[in-house]
Amino acid sequence: MDYVIKLSDKIDDYEGYVEVLRLSDRFDGKTESLDKMVKIEKRLIQDLYKMTLSDLIRILSESSAGGENISTPILPQNCIKHVWVNRAAKQHEVYIEIPKRRWDITYHTQAFEKVGFPRMIFKYTVSDTQVTLSNIVAVQEQGILTDETPLFLFPFSNVNTDTKVCMGGNELPPIKTLSQLSTFHNIFFAAPFGDDYGSKTSNGKTIRELFTVLKDNDFNDEWLVPLKESTLGNFLKN
Repeated sequence: MDYVIKLSDKIDDYEGYVEVLRLSDRFDGKTESLDKMVKIEKRLIQDLYKMTLSDLIRILSESSAGGENISTPILPQNCIKHVWVNRAAKQHEVYIEIPKRRWDITYHTQAFEKVGFPRMIFKYTVSDTQVTLSNIVAVQEQGILTDETPLFLFPFSNVNTDTKVCMGGNELPPIKTLSQLSTFHNIFFAAPFGDDYGSKTSNGKTIRELFTVLKDNDFNDEWLVPLKESTLGNFLKN
């Protein structure tokens, strides 16, 4: 089976669409009179696909690997998974475990010292030098991480129930290497917590009440609310 790729000689948008034609194996010199039938070397176009140029490059890169090892960049500390989304466009997904500990945080303008947070997993999306903290989930402190590890909602504000992160106007700085992500969780904790998305714990306490109770105390994992029908394996695939 042969394929023909149609693309412009002026490539300026990797998310623009290109056409991929799959040709019939047989030659047919009697197709000139058929309506809406295109021939290339007297062969019928059997299928027509459209995909972005970045996806095409990714597919071609993967198919040309020929069994060779594809190494990752130097990864940040506590990285549990790295995904090449698009090697040509330098797009990555990076998942980092944040151990259970106490953090100094600010709620609106009030400082709270040594507030207990649960064990968490941060998902970063990286495009060249630009970084976004896209998702945060919580996990219980005990046990090694596996595909079957149950996930829980991030218990405080600034993260929605769909695990998406909102940092307001706070942005992460550009990076030169993925290993710099080792410290980017500090930027998240340094950003003020507000009331967006509210608290998400089984004890029903407000954000202010939680920060007050957890000052100088470890987070109680029994307060974690399960993320419905979700495991770590599912989270790492999304």
